[in-house]
Amino acid sequence: MPAFTLGANGDVRLPFFPVPERVLLGASRNGTIHYSVESEYPVNIYIADHMGLAEFAQGVEFLTYDARIGVMAHNNNIVLPLTGQAYYLIIVNTNPYPIAVYYQLT
Repeated sequence: MPAFTLGANGDVRLPFFPVPERVLLGASRNGTIHYSVESEYPVNIYIADHMGLAEFAQGVEFLTYDARIGVMAHNNNIVLPLTGQAYYLIIVNTNPYPIAVYYQLT
């Protein structure tokens, strides 16, 4: 799992594209993503599209496809619409000190 240090009261925004689902006939309009996050102290985790990311950056309420608040370990499989645009794994450190974070996107 990749690891990094997340600064005090900081965040990281990791872009990804969902993997198209396999279907027997025709093309699927959905894709899947599996993600896993572990940290040494609680973090907030969000999955957002480009519009949600822009709203997050502005500090306003934003739409997420998944949200976990105050967790030290979380993993999930999510089905997302295939839009041709990136989605974002957003990890937020609300602690007043830097922390180690491990993550995986598949």
